[in-house]
Amino acid sequence: MAPVGNSASGELHMKSVFVRPLLLLTTLTWLLPFPPAMAQETPAEEKITPRFAAFAIETDLQRELIGRPEPNIYLAIDAAPIVEAGWAKPDYVLSVDVQQRLREIIHDYSIEDPEVTLWVSGPHIADIRAMTQQMKQIFADSTFKPKLKLNSTYFTSDHSLFNGTPSPFLAPDADAKPVDRQLAGQGFEAFVVTSDLARQKSSGADIYITLHQPITRDFEKFSPEMVARLKAAVDELDPAHRQVITIKCETTLHGQQVMYDFTSRPSTNNGNFFAPQPLSKAELLAEELGFKNCRFGIHGLRFSPEDLMQRKAPNFQLSNQEGEMVDFHEITKGKVTLLNFSGIACPPCQKEAPHLTALQKEFADQGVKVISVNGYNELLEEIQANMKRLSLEHETLVMGRGVANGQYKVYAYPLTFFLDENGIIRDFHLDFKQGDEAVLKEKIAKLLKEKED
Repeated sequence: MAPVGNSASGELHMKSVFVRPLLLLTTLTWLLPFPPAMAQETPAEEKITPRFAAFAIETDLQRELIGRPEPNIYLAIDAAPIVEAGWAKPDYVLSVDVQQRLREIIHDYSIEDPEVTLWVSGPHIADIRAMTQQMKQIFADSTFKPKLKLNSTYFTSDHSLFNGTPSPFLAPDADAKPVDRQLAGQGFEAFVVTSDLARQKSSGADIYITLHQPITRDFEKFSPEMVARLKAAVDELDPAHRQVITIKCETTLHGQQVMYDFTSRPSTNNGNFFAPQPLSKAELLAEELGFKNCRFGIHGLRFSPEDLMQRKAPNFQLSNQEGEMVDFHEITKGKVTLLNFSGIACPPCQKEAPHLTALQKEFADQGVKVISVNGYNELLEEIQANMKRLSLEHETLVMGRGVANGQYKVYAYPLTFFLDENGIIRDFHLDFKQGDEAVLKEKIAKLLKEKED
């Protein structure tokens, strides 16, 4: 709020009542030496204390919820006071209080190279690109030591980040139970949500589940085996409360409607508005797992690998790592085949690659063929060097972007198709996470068993 003497009503009052004394006073002060106490001062702009939240990023769950693996500091600021002006103020974004909190985090977590992910909460921002550039400039110009690197900037209208009073900052307790403990299951990862940052970003979930494979149009409900595995994981993690379980999943293009139906209560249309509504399948799942509520975080993919299911795999010709031109149908004839699309620049592809060689070695005597197609169009020399570095021995085909994008509609890597001995695509697997090597092996074993039967 500005000083009262600068208000419009104050000026009008002075002009209407004290016109002549004001003129006389002005004359005298011009003729006489100016008293130091009467020197005019420019009113200082009122400082606005920012609402903010800052945390060290230390757990896999926190990185999962933030969506980036690189940052080690999370900073959220309430930008409502600066958004209306259309520009960001350095002394607001990196205020004295914000810098003090950052110093605490850097010191207590021994962070040498602080890298910040910034979440800006506020009303509608007309020019997000301009505001993003301003944030980058503020961090670039900051004299904060050690130098802060701004990794990413996100804009949100969520004000729940600042509800209540932040608890005092506490350094990590070396003897305490690890926060956000995780458990890798078959086809999923489970986390018990205990850290302040994770609870904030998960909207208060007690257990957080990430499913490895996308929901397709054939999905109806989780199998009894999957429900049993999820329940066993929850029991082992032993959360303090069982109010909310959140399940994050991807859906194929066709699977989006399926998940909408799964999370919606069925319509009864019986005309009785007071009758209890049947529970949704998601609510029934929550009950099975021992929770009061089950939330789903859904990320929709823009393609549907299931469109190729039960069809003959499209043929193509590409060169392999030895520079030899090969025909896909020829080298896979009569064999159960794992057809993998990947690239060197894809981190999960690199994690998966050694397991593909292991599968080729394990099942070679049973008529299994493992093939990787490089969909990144990386150079042959790079592929050969990478195969040597990772000790890869399964066949790799190069310059396969056209095949990946055209015939197989690959929009995410790694993507693996499983073909029976007749060349029919029977299954697929998207991405690669911890424990997925067992899933790949299981899919191959299933096709081999069908071949024997």
